[in-house]
Amino acid sequence: MKFRFEKDRSSFVVTRATLRSLLGLYLGIPARTVTFTYSKYGKPSLSTGQDLYFNVSHSGLMALAGFSIDEPIGVDIEERVDSSDLRLTARRVFTDLELAELNNLAPEQYTEGFYNAWTRKEAFIKAVGHGLSFPLKEFSVSLAPNKQAQLLETKFDPNEKEHWTMKAIDVPSSYHAAFATRSTVREYVFRKWKHQRLPQDPAV
Repeated sequence: MKFRFEKDRSSFVVTRATLRSLLGLYLGIPARTVTFTYSKYGKPSLSTGQDLYFNVSHSGLMALAGFSIDEPIGVDIEERVDSSDLRLTARRVFTDLELAELNNLAPEQYTEGFYNAWTRKEAFIKAVGHGLSFPLKEFSVSLAPNKQAQLLETKFDPNEKEHWTMKAIDVPSSYHAAFATRSTVREYVFRKWKHQRLPQDPAV
């Protein structure tokens, strides 16, 4: 893995150390004994084979980790940046259904709608486990502000969308975040975590 800036490397190291600490707490083992294996798409899993699914994302000064005991989970967090490139990116990776909803938003809602869609699509492909090799135009998500996060369409299998839960996560206003999992989630817990060195933390 290559890092364009030193701050990116630092964020990765802190995020990975925190992830090990949290996994250690969930599993009741020292964080230093938590080890990972990676799929051919680069998605990490526990090398010890415990039935705990997890996923992590970081952007700017924040990181997000998701944990599930039922099905694989995908999470994504993005720091919002206003840019003229958003429209070009949307045309390249969003479906016609998503573009129609996005372009119907008021101009001041465009950036929020874009990041709603982006984080939900990222969370979905991360839960699937295929990374960016999964075609982003093969499924559609909701994106309008103040409306429920939802998987609207799965072109590869019209019935697949019925099996998924997708949720937006409440984060500071300059960020957007979401999770997705292939199961019915009636309740989830969101906790804020400020990184601090725990006794079982590995040296970083």
